[in-house]
Amino acid sequence: MKGFRPDKRKPEDGDAGSQFNLRVNVFFFSTFIIFCVIIIRLAILQFVEGPELKEQEMGGQVKNFPLQPIRGSIIDASGMPLAYSTPSQSLYLTLLKDYSSSEKGQQNRPEIEQLAEEMVEVFNQFGDKDAENLTYDDVIKAMDLEFNKQPGFEPRRIKAHLSTKEVAYFMEHKSEYPGVEVVEESQRHYSQDQVAVQAIGYLKEFRGTKDQSKYKEIDEQNKTLKDPGLFYTEREKVGVDGLEMMFQDELRGKNGYIEIPINPQNMADGVPTMVAPEKGYNIHTTIHKDIQLAAQQAIIDQLKWLHSNPVSGKLHPNAQTGYAVAMEVDTGNIVAMASMPDYDSNVWEFGSDDWESVMKYYGNGTISPYSSGRSGNNLESVVLLGSTVKPLSVLIGLNEKLFGPNDYYHDSGAAFFGKDNSRVRNSGGKASVL
Repeated sequence: MKGFRPDKRKPEDGDAGSQFNLRVNVFFFSTFIIFCVIIIRLAILQFVEGPELKEQEMGGQVKNFPLQPIRGSIIDASGMPLAYSTPSQSLYLTLLKDYSSSEKGQQNRPEIEQLAEEMVEVFNQFGDKDAENLTYDDVIKAMDLEFNKQPGFEPRRIKAHLSTKEVAYFMEHKSEYPGVEVVEESQRHYSQDQVAVQAIGYLKEFRGTKDQSKYKEIDEQNKTLKDPGLFYTEREKVGVDGLEMMFQDELRGKNGYIEIPINPQNMADGVPTMVAPEKGYNIHTTIHKDIQLAAQQAIIDQLKWLHSNPVSGKLHPNAQTGYAVAMEVDTGNIVAMASMPDYDSNVWEFGSDDWESVMKYYGNGTISPYSSGRSGNNLESVVLLGSTVKPLSVLIGLNEKLFGPNDYYHDSGAAFFGKDNSRVRNSGGKASVL
């Protein structure tokens, strides 16, 4: 038994050793986890975020070039379009090199000049024979090689309203024309019959509408927008009157855009990608084309009659404007809203060249006296109620029991009111017994 010696270590010494071993194990395990996290993060940086970081190091960015939205139609009660958009194909060019008057640009200049010559040949061969074809100088000017109107990365519109043959050619030979894109845009049209032109309204470029509160607010939102589809360009057509403005958001839809990678020199660097526009909603009105045209013609005929037939012993050449609103009794729908004289809304397609003749009549005289024409006596279109309030007066009297349906009222041809006993006479001093 002497060969076995008792363990003289204290119990506390064994516990301390176990705790030390546990700490060492935790330390090495934590170190292993940290190294694993570092390795995984480095792998993500290299294989996932590497290309993006490399692009940022080189100064590369992606710019969005907005395309026109495709506006919805305004349709009358019978299904006839009163305002509608048709697709139009345009040719855009993105400059992939510097072609300016700088030393580097002059070295590249022969390439773009040859491209311009080839484009002119295509336009002459496949363009609309009835339209005036672009010349070489026109194409070079549209390219804006000195960046006077547009930054280097922004696509230039070379030609609008391409013919089907031109579209087919450039689509088929796309590889031969680097940086060239055929883009679908829209062109606004209005009924050739001039149906309720003031009620329908018209379009104007966004840059000329910022004095209106609606578009002033949109201009402020443009500065912080993250969705390129909601961005308003300066040359985008927006509604500024009538239904075109009232339902601007619904009619507009979303514009498309071209994503363009650019380099530190602000030039395109890579293949652009295009996101197509989303068409806006159609607006269905209660205005009926046939009734509207009948109301407009009735006003014109009445004005002519007043010019050639004496009323109250004389002609009335100063009767130059007329206004009418027709309501469907059963539903309350407005089926006609005529303000005459009117004008052809299609003058706004490329901006009115005859503003002096349009400015007098573009306003809706049925609801506003401004820009809706004037009579020869300078009378406004919006006047006091007059006789139109008589039926309402009768209904109020019946409702308040001031008289009954079998009571009689003797019309002496005049009415007296106020402390000074002011008198209002009927037209012509005529009276009748009701």
